[in-house]
Amino acid sequence: MIRESSHRALQDLREVIGVLRAPEGELPLPGIADVPATAGRTLYRLVQERLTNVRRYAAGAPTTVRIAGGPGPGLSAEVVDERPVAASGPSGAGSGEGLRGLRERAALRGGRLEHGPTESGGWRVGMWVPWPTR
Repeated sequence: MIRESSHRALQDLREVIGVLRAPEGELPLPGIADVPATAGRTLYRLVQERLTNVRRYAAGAPTTVRIAGGPGPGLSAEVVDERPVAASGPSGAGSGEGLRGLRERAALRGGRLEHGPTESGGWRVGMWVPWPTR
C-alpha cells in the first residue's frame, strides 16, 4: 500500500515537472489556476479530494471532471464517477469527513456543495462558489 502510494505520488510529481519544463508553446491551456486564488484553491481541493476517493472506492471507473464559470455566474466544479451498479461496495462509502470539509470550504466562500449517487450507481460531487469581487 505504501509502495503503491509512493509510486503514484512520484508519477504525479513527474507530470508536474514535465509541465513546468515544457517550452512556452506547449504549455497547457488556461485552467483552474487562472481563476482568482481563493476560489481556485477551493475548487482545486474539491477535485483533489474527489479524485482521491474515486481511486479508493471506484478504481478504474470512468470519471469526468467539469469546471466552468466566470464573473457573474460564479465558478462550479463537478466530479462524477460512473461506477457500474454491479461493482462491489458503494462508491460514496467512507467516513464523510471529506464531504464535511468540502462543505465547510464552500460555505466559507459563500458557496454550496452537492453530492449523491448517479443513476448508474456512481457518485457525483459538485461545488459552486461565487466569483470574488476583488
